[in-house]
Amino acid sequence: RALNTTPGNTLTGMGINPEGIENNPVLFDFIYDLPWQGKEKMDVKEWLQRYVYYRYGKNSSSLQKAWELLHKTVYNSHTEVHQGPSESIFLARPSDSVISVSTWGTIKIFYDPGLLEEAAEDLLQAAPEFKNNKAYQYDLIDVVRQVNANKGRVVYDSMMIAYKQKNVSAFDHYAVHFIILLVQQDKMLNAHPDFRL
Repeated sequence: RALNTTPGNTLTGMGINPEGIENNPVLFDFIYDLPWQGKEKMDVKEWLQRYVYYRYGKNSSSLQKAWELLHKTVYNSHTEVHQGPSESIFLARPSDSVISVSTWGTIKIFYDPGLLEEAAEDLLQAAPEFKNNKAYQYDLIDVVRQVNANKGRVVYDSMMIAYKQKNVSAFDHYAVHFIILLVQQDKMLNAHPDFRL
């Protein structure tokens, strides 16, 4: 858009002031690749197909399918404006009405969580061939942790319904399930140095 404005003919470069640059590689690879595309509108789907080869060093149909699903879910634009991605319920302060973790975010999910689970399954299918690839390891944990957080959100909602209905046995059931998911999340994130505190 900037190139197509009147002052655009004086544009000679592009820069960004990134926050959290080491937590979303595809986003920054995409942003840094944009200036090389010239005035042509970039075909994101086509770019992602090339990205799979670039990221992992070789191609894979299951990884291609996973990234198509990631494009349809966590990397898809939506009409509701908010800052950043959907936040994890596991990071919220204890409350019976969590709607966000930060003062500016939301725990609302803007995509079909089932499609993200499919993306995780497609990533897992590539494990025999890519398990020693560091980029693959990072992406697998990143996607599975979000799937796990999405499940935590569903369990949290059920737990709060039981709490408000004073259904102790249902609350205990969901509370145990929530804690299991939380511990799984902690163990999984501990498996990769980039996800450790």
